[in-house]
Amino acid sequence: MTNMTFTDKAGLSADVQLRDDSLLGQSKLMQILAPTVSLLADPEQPINQVAFRNVALGAKFNAPSLSIGGDVDLAITAGVNGALSIVLPSDKMLFGQDDFVPAIPLAADECWMGFELDAFLGGKLGATVNGFGADIAASSKLGLTSYILFKSTGAGFPGFKSALTSLLNGFSANFRVDDFRRQVPGTVNVTGLSGSIAFSGSYSLPASVHALASSDLPFNYKINVNPGASLTIAGEIALSGEFVVRSHKISETELQLGIYKKKGSSLTATFSAGAGLEADFGRPTSTDGVSRDLISTFFKTALPGVRPEQAGIVGDRAIALRGVLSDSIDRSLSIAMNVACSAGTTDEASVVYLIDLASGDQDKTDAALGSALKGNWTALESLPNARALRNVFRETHDFQHSININLLGVYNAETLTDYVSSCKILHGDDGQIVIVDQVKASEIEVSSKSNVADGEKLRSALSREFLSTVTYAASAGGPAGAKLNANLSVSQVHYRYARQMGAQQMRDELLLGVALSIVQPGSWDGILASTPNFRHVSVAAAAEYDSAGAMHLFFSDPINQTPYTRSTLESIGRKVMIALIEPNSPGSTARILALSSNPVWNAMNELGATASFGQIPELSHFNVNELAVIAADWIDVRWWADAMLEVAPKLSEMLAAVERSTVADPTTDPEFMKKREALAHVLGAVSRTTRSAFSEGWGLAVMATLSNGAAKLSMDIGWNSQIRHYQNRQALSAGAQQG
Repeated sequence: MTNMTFTDKAGLSADVQLRDDSLLGQSKLMQILAPTVSLLADPEQPINQVAFRNVALGAKFNAPSLSIGGDVDLAITAGVNGALSIVLPSDKMLFGQDDFVPAIPLAADECWMGFELDAFLGGKLGATVNGFGADIAASSKLGLTSYILFKSTGAGFPGFKSALTSLLNGFSANFRVDDFRRQVPGTVNVTGLSGSIAFSGSYSLPASVHALASSDLPFNYKINVNPGASLTIAGEIALSGEFVVRSHKISETELQLGIYKKKGSSLTATFSAGAGLEADFGRPTSTDGVSRDLISTFFKTALPGVRPEQAGIVGDRAIALRGVLSDSIDRSLSIAMNVACSAGTTDEASVVYLIDLASGDQDKTDAALGSALKGNWTALESLPNARALRNVFRETHDFQHSININLLGVYNAETLTDYVSSCKILHGDDGQIVIVDQVKASEIEVSSKSNVADGEKLRSALSREFLSTVTYAASAGGPAGAKLNANLSVSQVHYRYARQMGAQQMRDELLLGVALSIVQPGSWDGILASTPNFRHVSVAAAAEYDSAGAMHLFFSDPINQTPYTRSTLESIGRKVMIALIEPNSPGSTARILALSSNPVWNAMNELGATASFGQIPELSHFNVNELAVIAADWIDVRWWADAMLEVAPKLSEMLAAVERSTVADPTTDPEFMKKREALAHVLGAVSRTTRSAFSEGWGLAVMATLSNGAAKLSMDIGWNSQIRHYQNRQALSAGAQQG
């Protein structure tokens, strides 16, 4: 037996006998100091009555290390290097609520007691030790905690000193496979660390392909792209961050083993192809038929029929493209994983399995456990005696962050191969992929970062191209549209991702859903009131139009091609803008008054000069800043109304030319091409003056409202490990909470 002294703040001491075969006894623990609390005035006081719940400790060893076997030691942190905790029946759960895996509840006659010891890996991890549940580097810090369950008997709960002795003698950690089998039932071992975990397999990521045209001629109706598909990739995803590895020995044969993301932390995902990175250009590289090459996978998804080598994707260009694709996938996966695991108040399950240690092939079970200890959790998936309680690697598709593939100007190319040959491929920080011609690439590319698109400039470009594309889509929606042999589908998308948002910022994002009439007003009031901090927020809204739906954007009566009036357009623009203003935000009172008042609006229209708006009696009391935002709103609405009014008649003339055309292919008809050139000229003028507000949520909402139900609407909102999907007024949920 080893004698260890426990000393509290008051200088009172108690001797604790450590068994020689215990981990702390073998490591020669000599003293524990509790410098902030007095614990030993009554060492036999029942543990459910002691006056602390968590207390910091300083542990001293004969040598400042913890022996974990195999000639491998962990260096003990100096100073305050441990903690003691007690969890009472009133806490109800040992680690709090977990919405993804069974929590560990406390009955009225149960208490848990935990002892934590902080250490770090002093040298390279030896071959005789499997690991800690994640791939970590030398000198990594570790927090090792053992929790033991105590039950009340007829005499009540055990006294503090007795329970402490049992806890210290039972302290253990899982470094080897045998440690799992030796772990005492009714105990939980926890390791806190920073590192990476990996999982190999085939993953299906949602991909949205947005094919867009510029106002330039020609426009090729015969271009065919895949508007929506899953990007299926095979390989390994590695997650890096701060983790907690938790081993709960439920019984002699039941082990719940999992790795959890530490509360409040963020993850970084990295994808590695399962095979080499050389392009296979369509040849399967595996027996399951899943391509391991990112370039081939990308083209099969976004541009089926295009052979990369024929489009010049070889040599340095192939290497650059592969880097863009890798960066985009890594960013998309990182966002998806963080949205899936973003609880801010508890550690959250990432990968958790329930394993029957008594059944199945014991060698395979031990091999899978050993692999998990090293940081690769793949092998547990194939064990017949293991059941996944949660595996975020397998949740890459359901209501997750979509990889947006934007093909800017694709409809202006003669062929898809020509388009790819002449374009540059960029990626955005949010995982978007952009294919764009070299000139426009220079307009949206970050000057200091090759192949990276500037987010604001990209949104502006996408909004301009959308307006052109949806106009051309409408040209195929008239009575004679079939002559063009085109069935275009066009999407307008609003996307925001933020690591953190306050309730007010989240409310602003939700206003778009309300304006689209797919989020019910007030349905989020309870969530907003109870959630001061929204972590890893992902908001994606989309409006999709077919050719017939696009006609509704330009004509109040598509059959007779009756254009909208200016008053109708401005009224819709004003109402939508009001719907997107949070009443409590700065300047909102001034904006709402100007937008909602017909006399004020008419007065602004009559004046025309924004510098004179202060002369309008109803606006005269507003300050310079308030008048500035009023002027900006007026300019935005007027620009949009002007654009729709300028485009509609030229579109109508082109539709008439299609009807009059007698040739099989109207694009060979000089009159049709003349009318389409006139339309392109107007679109070019409009796009050059596109307002920034149109590239934000207002642009999407005002067009969807104008379509009068012709748009197919959807919205995905992810926050704090919860995801809600809205589609055409119906709300679906995924993630932690349902409803």
